[in-house]
Amino acid sequence: MAEAQPLLPGDPERLGDYELIGRLGEGGQGIVYLGRGKDGHDVAVKLLLAQLTGDAAARSRFVRELAVAERVAGFCTAQVLDADVAGDRPYIVSEYVPGPSLKDRVLTEGPRRGSSLIRLAIGTATALAAIHQAGIVHRDFKPLNVLMGPDGPRVIDFGVARALDSTGVTMTSQVVGTPAYMAPEQLAGGIVSAAADMFAWASTMMFAATGDSPFGSDSIPAVMHRIMHLDPDVSILPEPLKELVSGCLRKDPAQRPTAHAVLLRLLGGMDAPAGPATDSRIEPALTHGATAAVSDITPPGWLPPPPSPDVVRQGITMPPLPPGKQRHGRRRLLALGASASAVVLAVAVVAGYAVFANDDNAASAMPKSVKIGFAGALTGEYAALVQPMLNGAKLAVKEYNAAAPRVSAELVVVDTQGKPEQTPEAARRLVADGVVAVIGPPFSAESERAGPILEQAKIPSIATSATGRALSAKGLRYWHRLVPSDQTIATSSAEFLIRAAKPSRVFVLDDELKYSQDLAADVVKVLKARKVPFTHGRISSRAGDLSGMVDQIRASKAGVVFYGGAYQPAARLVKRAHASGVKARFSLSDSALAANFISTAGSGNAEGTLFTCSCFDASQGTTQAAKDFRDRYRKEFSSTPGYYTAEGYDAAVAFLTGLKAGKVTGAAINQNLATVDLGGASRKIKFGPAGDPAEGAVYAYRVRDSRIELLGDTRSATL
Repeated sequence: MAEAQPLLPGDPERLGDYELIGRLGEGGQGIVYLGRGKDGHDVAVKLLLAQLTGDAAARSRFVRELAVAERVAGFCTAQVLDADVAGDRPYIVSEYVPGPSLKDRVLTEGPRRGSSLIRLAIGTATALAAIHQAGIVHRDFKPLNVLMGPDGPRVIDFGVARALDSTGVTMTSQVVGTPAYMAPEQLAGGIVSAAADMFAWASTMMFAATGDSPFGSDSIPAVMHRIMHLDPDVSILPEPLKELVSGCLRKDPAQRPTAHAVLLRLLGGMDAPAGPATDSRIEPALTHGATAAVSDITPPGWLPPPPSPDVVRQGITMPPLPPGKQRHGRRRLLALGASASAVVLAVAVVAGYAVFANDDNAASAMPKSVKIGFAGALTGEYAALVQPMLNGAKLAVKEYNAAAPRVSAELVVVDTQGKPEQTPEAARRLVADGVVAVIGPPFSAESERAGPILEQAKIPSIATSATGRALSAKGLRYWHRLVPSDQTIATSSAEFLIRAAKPSRVFVLDDELKYSQDLAADVVKVLKARKVPFTHGRISSRAGDLSGMVDQIRASKAGVVFYGGAYQPAARLVKRAHASGVKARFSLSDSALAANFISTAGSGNAEGTLFTCSCFDASQGTTQAAKDFRDRYRKEFSSTPGYYTAEGYDAAVAFLTGLKAGKVTGAAINQNLATVDLGGASRKIKFGPAGDPAEGAVYAYRVRDSRIELLGDTRSATL
């Protein structure tokens, strides 16, 4: 979606539980706002330019259509999260996808070419296959309804046109669809089926490749005439896309290929198997399609040949069953015939999709060992933080295997180098290597990119230090984090300061970075609620001269200064302020909690500075669990554990608990995580429905005698 613009006069400031904080766009169906839920997560809120009559049946029909849309699997789609049509301002809430529409991307950067075009085709075909599998016809598929998100293309507004195109709903515009991308039968008022979406998909691919609709963009009558009677030139497209687009642009809807058939052809040059596209048949293709949409692929032969006919479960070959026997379980490998089985199996193996017996045959097929992945920056500027985290995970796996379990664990490690753009490839490598769970990636930017890939492969992950609030709103069922979000960190920090420091006034400071601004906004909310006076200021994190801000802090007479910026600007500010005689105590976030902080600020200036962080320093922990972990860690690595080391250990323990209970597939381990309730080395290990920690501890630290000391949980720590 486009960057949010300020609200206009007359725009509502709230719809139901959602605060509206900006405008994202406006179309024939309604106005789209950037909203924020009660949990602090960003969402897209569409205020419909529609009025539902008092007819209860019409309202019920509208709600039913949207309920179907909510069931669409999250493969390359922005999922519908909520809706309210009870009032006079009906609205729909969906997942917020940061990124421009395909239309805007092409108009600003030019047409798509090569693998970029193929990835777009695969991602959008995957989305339509998932939408059609749920029994929905999009009806308004077009470049404006494809968002180019950081994790690949996402299709939006599916099901909305159908919901609005029902008796009892009136729109400011009676046309449902965009003429340049409508199928002939749609323009003629005929039956609109999934085949109409495939016509629109083909037209959208032509726009992506050329910058214009294949039927032109002049007058509506002229465009409609071409759609009804002329065939566009598709020679600019590469194969197999040219063949598929040509087939989807046929005038007769019965002659157009389905989304499932298009997806299989794009993935591997195979024809769709005969028979209906059941969930069991289509889900492996959806999984691989969502992965391939963000992969670096080169047409035309990017799908490897299928493996041997034996059933393969993530690197473990299961022997064929005796004649007359059949494996049953949550997922089955269907007897499709030789060629069809090869197609589905090839897609399944490449995507890391698993088929595993879950009945009486399971005991004989139980693997002796499974792989658990670790993804993190083992080189680069964050290596000193991530390596001890990996050591914590290694210790947990070693201790587990030492007990001679029925299924042992092997740790598979990939290096992300701390570069978010490299994280998708690291995630795909782990999927291809057959891991059943992943520890990490640790940081928010990496988790945002790896999460969807692991989600599609049904591989659970636990991030050990990701605090980004947007992660919880992505609807990922296989993603978890051990530490709380930045919103919880900021709120805990404010409550700790009010209780422990008892300031008469607080100076809240942020900079140009969104993370810093979000933390400051959350702290301000707590101060307002607790009626603590405050002053709000902003600096540039790159500013060389901080004297002006120091003067403002001094003039405010604040007892505490809160700043959520990184350690370099934070250290410079603390150094300048205290050197200028400012007596206020500085309270900083996890961004500034670095070994270099004291040396950069100067030991004298840094003295008394407070930090709040999701991280736990096990080298200073006073609980028995922390002491025991510290002793075992020192014995194993001849060093002291650091920040997040215990979190790496606890994440591994959460997965290993499932293995111990006989959970050996990604889906089974993920189900087990929903019930885990353990006392870990760093904190309580328990997850909520959105993957967040059910009881997220935030820790307070203080500079004392030129070292950063752990004060304890912010809920009980004292100064």
